[in-house]
Amino acid sequence: IALILAIAPPAYSFEGAAPVLAPKEQQAQAAHLSSLFLARNAYKPVALDDALSAKVMDQYVDALDPDRNFFLQADIDSFMANRTKLDDAINTENLDIPFSIFNVYSQRMIDRMSYARELLKKNFDFSVQENYSLSEDKGPWPQTQSEIDDIWRKRVKADWLRLKLAGQSDAAIRDTLDKRYKNILERVYTYKSEDVFQSFMAAYTASVDPHTDYFGAA
Repeated sequence: IALILAIAPPAYSFEGAAPVLAPKEQQAQAAHLSSLFLARNAYKPVALDDALSAKVMDQYVDALDPDRNFFLQADIDSFMANRTKLDDAINTENLDIPFSIFNVYSQRMIDRMSYARELLKKNFDFSVQENYSLSEDKGPWPQTQSEIDDIWRKRVKADWLRLKLAGQSDAAIRDTLDKRYKNILERVYTYKSEDVFQSFMAAYTASVDPHTDYFGAA
């Protein structure tokens, strides 16, 4: 099922270290109209209720941070306080909840990429035996700032080691990784309101039916 609704051109305001994105009225209206359509016309219609709200929240957060290395447990706890409120938000045409989550995500990305770039200014000790899991298994969310810092220290160290084993010099590795992290960092500042809306609606439609997609107007 492809659901197509007209959306006004995106826009965002910029404030502080990360972009602060806000929902547009047309997007909130489109979400509400989509919910009415999906409740009646989906292959397997699903009522927009607390149960679906919880499923959408889980899908949305997981899509933003699938590897669980941006959000802290405190972030998740804050998000989940609204886990069964997305249905009411859509019905009242208020998308503040998903947008506020995305804004936290953007800030966490900036924090992590800035930290990763700072780590490149130091030297790694490869004489110490450490483990960094590349498994796709879902682990717990990091509990503290020091815990997530250590995760990223190991991640950057692993990135460095892979390039080192490929024969690159330390200077080349530092340059390569700095450009990589900088590109990710700069990408955060290009996000628009429409990107947030599309991410949220993708989580919503996938929660109703994994074969259903949402497409905004080009």
